[in-house]
Amino acid sequence: MDFADGFVVHRLSKQNFLNVIDFLIDWEKIASLLNQHENRLFSDYKGISLFKALLIQTFYDLSDRKLEDHLNDSISANHFCGFSLGDKIPDHSTLSRFRNHLNEAKLWDSLLDMVNSQIENRGLLMKQGVIIDATLVEQPRKPRKALGFEPAVDRKEDERSNENIEQEVKYQEWVKIDEKGADPEAAWLKKGKKTIYGFKGHTLTEENGLVLGIVTTKASIHDVHGLEPLLTKLLPQKGTRLKADKGYFGKPLGEILKQFGLVDRRMFKATRNNPLNERQKRINRLISKGRFVIERSFGGMKLWFSLQKARYQGLVKMHGQFMMNAIAYNLKRLPNLYIKQKLSFTG
Repeated sequence: MDFADGFVVHRLSKQNFLNVIDFLIDWEKIASLLNQHENRLFSDYKGISLFKALLIQTFYDLSDRKLEDHLNDSISANHFCGFSLGDKIPDHSTLSRFRNHLNEAKLWDSLLDMVNSQIENRGLLMKQGVIIDATLVEQPRKPRKALGFEPAVDRKEDERSNENIEQEVKYQEWVKIDEKGADPEAAWLKKGKKTIYGFKGHTLTEENGLVLGIVTTKASIHDVHGLEPLLTKLLPQKGTRLKADKGYFGKPLGEILKQFGLVDRRMFKATRNNPLNERQKRINRLISKGRFVIERSFGGMKLWFSLQKARYQGLVKMHGQFMMNAIAYNLKRLPNLYIKQKLSFTG
């Protein structure tokens, strides 16, 4: 702090959410990772300060310009980021370039892992069981041209004919060439009666709903194709229970779970002429009671951070949005989990 900070530090509430997060997380470990990827474009600012600024942006659902204004106005935001009152605050273009730097350096997965390792060290990450599901994010930058094919149907993407797939490929090529305002890396998906142009975040959480990892694809990719990449990326411990809804049912995925040594807790799915028996229905009810937490995680990220809409274009930048939301979501849940843990010890 500089001299001027001494006159205003008393106005910082100890119960402020940002102060609580500062207490629970050792930012030096994260700073060391960011320092390994220094960039001369940001030499005026510490990497950890810019990363914390992006966290504030996510917590309060701010645009880059509004984030710049917030950092100029808020004492608590300055304190959290490590800026003194006399410091020059990064402008919106600097913050945007830093985000792109994290995308290009592919640091998001490592940043989430470092945050989660600290949560785990506090005994708040429950890895005995994991849950998989996928969420859709709509891309507002979509083509204006009428569809010349039947779009993929959610959970039935693999049932498309070769003709439909060829038409979609041709359409995507047309988007790249002619529709400059449209995102060529997104895709169409029909969910219920609504047709959505966007991306999918294939997500693995632990039993509290804290996000462990995400694989980002275009929307038309079937949910089941996210399972193996997620398991390969995160390598859950052998014997871990994996819960999934009936959309992940099928023998090929069962073989993948065996390869990773995981306990199969996928819901059963009825097929033509093969209805579920009472035992399978009972198992499905038991699994659904624990599986709902991942839906709560998706709901929280969409409610708090507006994850239902894509902020950026392209798979790389969208993966950054998914991962930043995951880090912010885990940190937002952290204080309550910490308090519950302390109460259980004292109780």
